[in-house]
Order: sequence, then C-alpha cells, then structure tokens
Amino acid sequence: MKSAIAGLVWVVFGVGLFAQGTVEFNNSPSALGGIGAPIFDIDGTTKLAGARYLAQLYGGPDAGSLAPCGLPLFFRTGAGAGYFSTGGGIITMRAIPGAPSGERAAIIVRVWEAAGGETYEEARAGGYKHGSSTLFTVAAGS
Repeated sequence: MKSAIAGLVWVVFGVGLFAQGTVEFNNSPSALGGIGAPIFDIDGTTKLAGARYLAQLYGGPDAGSLAPCGLPLFFRTGAGAGYFSTGGGIITMRAIPGAPSGERAAIIVRVWEAAGGETYEEARAGGYKHGSSTLFTVAAGS
C-alpha cells in the first residue's frame, strides 16, 4: 500500500511540474550564443566571483506574482567570474510557478552578497550588497 501511495504522489507531482512553463537560468556565453551576460559588482568593472555572491531567478505569470524559482546559484571564479556556476551537474532549468508552458512569464534575476543571508530579501533588509536585473517577459517553454 505504501508503494502505491508513493507512486501516486510521484505521478501527481510530475504532472504538476510539467504543467508549468520553464526557462533556463544561465548567463554563460555558451548558453547565449557566444554573447554572455556577466554580472558586475557595484563598481561596474569587477565581475562577481565565487561563493561570496548568489544569483536567484524569480518568476511568475506577471510582475505582481514573482516568487523564487529553484535554488540560488553561486558564481564561478577565474575566467568564469561574472557567470552563475552551472557545473557539477547543477540543473539550470527552472519551473515558473503559475506560468503555464507556452504562455508569457515575468522574470527577474536577483543577486546578493551571501553573507547577508540565504535570500535576497534577507540581504537587502540587512543592508548587504544586492541588485537585480530589469523585469522582463519571456515565453515559458516546456
């Protein structure tokens, strides 16, 4: 009986997950056709690097319903500074809550100093370094 219930839970979870639209959360040149979109510190020239900073995708069906999507990512170091760490098997596909596949979704990237807390909101409230992209819309994929 327990295995039947567990199987049902996985089926329901799977159907709910696939009903949501997804986006790839990645700013590397390889993901963006060679262009890349590095993220800089407040001086505008120093690329963010290592575990001192976190990047988090927020999304929803509209600007008023943004929520964190997946786990935040650290930044790479060295030549990869400025880019989210996507190595080591980290999944970069993010489900956008409330945004069905094929529909428009509002998204924003928020970045903060990790010493400020586990979330962007904690770092911002604590006066730690933080910043965000502009809000934009994308077609959520499947």
